[in-house]
Amino acid sequence: MKIEIVKEIKVEGGGYQQMKLESAVNLEPSTCDEIIVGDILDYTNNKGQVFQQLVSKLKYNGIINLSGISLDIICNEYNNGQLTPYEMTELLYNGKTSTDTLYGIINMCQHYGLEIILEDITQYKYIVSAKKVKNE
Repeated sequence: MKIEIVKEIKVEGGGYQQMKLESAVNLEPSTCDEIIVGDILDYTNNKGQVFQQLVSKLKYNGIINLSGISLDIICNEYNNGQLTPYEMTELLYNGKTSTDTLYGIINMCQHYGLEIILEDITQYKYIVSAKKVKNE
C-alpha cells in the first residue's frame, strides 16, 4: 500500500491512497510500501510520537518521504535581508505547531532506525526520503 497523508482529501492520483493522519496512525503495522508525509508533522503536537507510529506502518524496505520549511534556511534568508518579517512569519507559523531543519529531520529518521536515501534543500524546503531496514 502506498499512502499520502493530507490535511484534506483531494482527487486521488499518482497511485497513492490519500488519508488524514488520524486514519494513517490506525493502520495495521507493516502494511505500507511508501508513505508521503509532506509537512504534516509540522501541524502535530507530538512530532516524535506520531513519526514513530508512522514508521511502524512501513514494511521493511518501505520508504517514508518528508518535506517542510527548513527553519535554518528561513532564518539565514531573513538575516541576509531576503525575507521581510511578514514573509518569515507566514512561512514559519502558518497554522504550524513546530518547524524543523533538514538535519533535525535526518536525526529523527536515524533515531528510529531509518536509512537516509535522499536529502535535499530546494529554496526554503527540505526533502528527506528514508528507508526502513532490518537491524542485524
